[in-house]
Parts: sequence; structure tokens; C-alpha cells
Amino acid sequence: MPPLGVARSVDLASDAPAPPAAASVEAVVAAHLDDVVAFARWRLRGAASVDLDDVVSVTFQRVARALPRYDPARATLRTWVLGITANVCREHVRQRARRHESPLDDEGPFADVAPGCPESDAARREEVAWARRLVDTLEEPKRTAWLLFHVLDFTETEALQFFQQEGVAVSSVNTVRAWMRRANEKLQQAAERYRRSLHGE
Repeated sequence: MPPLGVARSVDLASDAPAPPAAASVEAVVAAHLDDVVAFARWRLRGAASVDLDDVVSVTFQRVARALPRYDPARATLRTWVLGITANVCREHVRQRARRHESPLDDEGPFADVAPGCPESDAARREEVAWARRLVDTLEEPKRTAWLLFHVLDFTETEALQFFQQEGVAVSSVNTVRAWMRRANEKLQQAAERYRRSLHGE
């Protein structure tokens, strides 16, 4: 179930192509809605929560318009859809800069925390808040690489395609792999420092 109450049926009425293409659009929504929501939540933390549904709807409206031009030789469908999501998120960030908004009250990709006893819930929330702050310290493009691999389960090839769509100067999965390795090293080092601090070391 998508977070923040994002509906499974995305409103495509204003931009949807005529059948039979419309059925393909619905299939794309069903297959990629969760990824779009997860990516938008990550990119738009700090935005008004009511805007998330709008961002997701605009994304799929653009997908509906552009789907006849999609070229599978250039990128997987998921990578292509998330490239459109990234563009919509950038536009939203520019609009957000001109407004004062309340932050999203969630942990982005860390939001799925099962309820338990109050003490364990409090400890888990503290860990989640720490993890979120830690990942936010990663510089780009390593932070986005971490998101693609660990939250969206991208392959190296999909990640390369995504960065190329974004205009990042990268031509090999080896570069993407190196970003991910450095991101993991930094997070592991920080996690070790955190564990030591808990034990007063």
C-alpha cells in the first residue's frame, strides 16, 4: 500500500491517450506507483504532505502523454518513469522555494516501522531518525545511488541509465559501483561510531 494515502487509481483523465493505449498506462501505474511514491517521498521531504499526491498524479499524467515515445532501447520502463518523476520533483522544489511549508512527518524510505511496545517503538524511532540524518549527509550522486540500490532495488544498469537521463556525466557501471561502495563505507563507519557512542566508548 503506498504511503501517505496515495490512491491506487491515479487521475489520468486530463491527459490519458485513447484506448487501447490507456490500458498500457494503467499497467504502468500499477507496476510503478510504489517506486514513484518512494522516490518522491525521498526527494520531497520538507514539502507539504498534501503535495505528494499532486506530484505523483502529475508524474503519471506525463507518463501517459509520453508513453508512445518511450524507447526501451534507451532505458528500462522503470528507469524512464523515475526519470520523469525526478523532473516533476525538481519543478516542485523550485515552487517550494517560493513558499513556506510544513515538513513531511515521516521517515521517507525508513517509514515502514512495525508497531510494538512503547519502549521499543521509541528506540526504533530514534534509530530511524539517526539513519535518515546519516543518509542525508551523503553527497550527490552517492546519496541518490544509495536510494536507487537500497530503497528501489535498482540494478547497476538501471542506475547508470537513470543518471544518464539526469544528465550526470557517467558512462560506466564501474563509476556507479564506486559511488555505491564509497557510500556504504561512509555509512558503515558512521554506524560503528554510533554503536560505540551507545556503549560509552
